[in-house]
Amino acid sequence: METIDAIPVWIQLPGLPLEYLQNNILMKIVRSIGQPIKIDGVTMRGLRAKFARVCILWNLKNKVPPGIWINGGGSKFWQPIAFQSIPKLCFACGKIGHLIDHCSEKVDLDSNSSSKLHKRIWFWK
Repeated sequence: METIDAIPVWIQLPGLPLEYLQNNILMKIVRSIGQPIKIDGVTMRGLRAKFARVCILWNLKNKVPPGIWINGGGSKFWQPIAFQSIPKLCFACGKIGHLIDHCSEKVDLDSNSSSKLHKRIWFWK
């Protein structure tokens, strides 16, 4: 049986500043998340300012980042990412294929590991 290592998924970049909504800049940004496939037609034509939408080839072995750091114009900012239509996303380990209730890597929140969980979720590199 052949295994599937990557799937196409749509991601949203909510609130991305307008100066980053150029096609070549968007492709460069999403390359840090996955292999870009195409930009949504509405995004490409600049008809939606609330978020950019791009389809990427997502490696299923990677963790799902809640966002990325973007460097540009002498400043650095945190850009949230929303993945669309991904089944069984675990918010404990960030992997696809199971929910938090069935996670073997789940951090025990009752122990002194809350800072570890905080670092795993919010400081994606």
